[in-house]
Amino acid sequence: MVVDDAAQEHGVRVVSVEAERVTGAIVWSRWASGEPRLQLEVVHALIREMDDVVAALAEVGASVIHPVVAQRSVSRPDP
Repeated sequence: MVVDDAAQEHGVRVVSVEAERVTGAIVWSRWASGEPRLQLEVVHALIREMDDVVAALAEVGASVIHPVVAQRSVSRPDP
């Protein structure tokens, strides 16, 4: 399933896969129903590039991100 900028969900069948491109055919379409039924919560240790992690998790639909300080974390919050 993919979601477009107009908030429509599309069921897609993969037609071909190439090194730089994946082509699909839309099988069905419907208006997005709002919040997903499942919520993805992620616990992630603090790292230097935390902004990149947060952006990637938001792209895949994470609803909550819990940053934690791990024993081997290089980044540390200010006291």
